[in-house]
Amino acid sequence: MLKKTLPLLVFATTSLLADSIFQTVNIGTLGTNFLGAGAASGIALSATGQVIGQSLVNGNPNKMNAFYYAGGVLSNIGVLGFGSEGISRTLAHSMNSSGLVVGQSTAYNRGANLGERAVLWDGISLNSLGTFGTTSFGSGYSSALAINEGGTAVGTATMYSNGNFVGQRAFQWSSGTGLVDLGVLQNDPNLVNASAALDINDSGRAVGYSTVYTGNVSKGTRAVVFQNGAITQIAPLGLDAAGFANASAMMVNQAGVVAGNSTFGSRGTRGFVYNNGVITNIGTLSEDQTGYGSSVAKDLSETGIVVGNSQYYSNDQIQGERGFLWSNGIMVNLGLLAGAVNPGSFSEANAVNDSGQAVGRSSSATQVHATWWSNGVLYDLNDLVSGLNGYVLEDAVDINNLGQILVNGM
Repeated sequence: MLKKTLPLLVFATTSLLADSIFQTVNIGTLGTNFLGAGAASGIALSATGQVIGQSLVNGNPNKMNAFYYAGGVLSNIGVLGFGSEGISRTLAHSMNSSGLVVGQSTAYNRGANLGERAVLWDGISLNSLGTFGTTSFGSGYSSALAINEGGTAVGTATMYSNGNFVGQRAFQWSSGTGLVDLGVLQNDPNLVNASAALDINDSGRAVGYSTVYTGNVSKGTRAVVFQNGAITQIAPLGLDAAGFANASAMMVNQAGVVAGNSTFGSRGTRGFVYNNGVITNIGTLSEDQTGYGSSVAKDLSETGIVVGNSQYYSNDQIQGERGFLWSNGIMVNLGLLAGAVNPGSFSEANAVNDSGQAVGRSSSATQVHATWWSNGVLYDLNDLVSGLNGYVLEDAVDINNLGQILVNGM
């Protein structure tokens, strides 16, 4: 069955939702096969309604290309090359308001796969941003994960010295500097160190993670901030008995507030917010009697609101996961759609706008449906949308301040 992305344009966002109708715009695919089948999925929505995502080309599972959608036009971003039998792949990860798109594309040499390369699409051509060296055969890896309004991109790339793998590095790229190594917390040549930059704001504050060691023993990863040539560690929420922790800074807003996730000793994972040198554990919706529970932060608004998922316990038994919204120290359970049956039902919050409207998905009486949470109520988007023509909205992945929602449907 054909799967397409459906950005939804909101006509009414007041509490009078009985009168609220969402109109859908079918973005489409990069072609279908002879049976009329194809597949596409959107991953991000801009402030003014542009969309990036991935689509099969002519329904061919061996050809996955990134797309950019603006003003009713779906553009194929292209690929760096083709493998045997025409295999190709490009993924889009981020865009800015100028229409610059970054991601990764598989590079080939005479049909031989050389690995992924970070790429930038400028509306005309797709260009490789390079790597920090390759194997003797030319193989390597890099991926551009975010781009700011100034056109500066960040990501991660493998590093080679004389053809030998020596680690992975966070990078920053601009048209003026090219690929710049942002470094690692411990630059020990005897260790395979790794770092990655996952997001960047318009002031150039980038966030991500870096590995740490005690001697030659890995102690996990630490959330970090990259800015002005320096790398600053954000202390993890807790260490286990061996001093191990994994933490990563996932998002940064224009005010410099950071959100991410960290292990909390032996008590699971917690989302966190980091602001002005202070880290805040955003907690969980509930925990078992030993204090174990997990939450994962997935999006951060310009107003400091965090959404994500948290494990949910009742009578010391896990009931699945629930989407949450956290603001000013308070975590709110976004709940489940009507008809969802415990245990095992779940909901997720994928994105939030500055007004605190959140989107995601939830179990329902029949299947998983896309959701919109507003003014304390979780709504099934399928009930609010007209003209679906047989499509089922399954997952709402992004929302902007205009109230437009990017949804993947089947």
